[in-house]
Amino acid sequence: MYDACLRIAAARRENHTARAPGHQADPDREILLNHGFTIDGNDFTNAGMVSTQVKSILKKIGLDSKLIRRVAICTYEGEMNVVMHARKAKVGLQVTPRRIDCCH
Repeated sequence: MYDACLRIAAARRENHTARAPGHQADPDREILLNHGFTIDGNDFTNAGMVSTQVKSILKKIGLDSKLIRRVAICTYEGEMNVVMHARKAKVGLQVTPRRIDCCH
């Protein structure tokens, strides 16, 4: 996973303009990916779509399939709780070189 994130970070650095002189970025805090989703409660027709999208995004990054599966399952469980018990929720997917956060 870390190697895949490093490849993404290197590609992003090539595409971004140079930073201000003297600016040192903390690689552990550098956000490689930040994406938001909305889950509507009682929407059983679209239940599972957010976890499917998260899985697809993580596959494109090139992360380990076992890790992707774990994240997708956790996301799906949270998503189903929202669909069954809440009105609406926002989910954020944030990937850094050392962490994957999927917050409900």
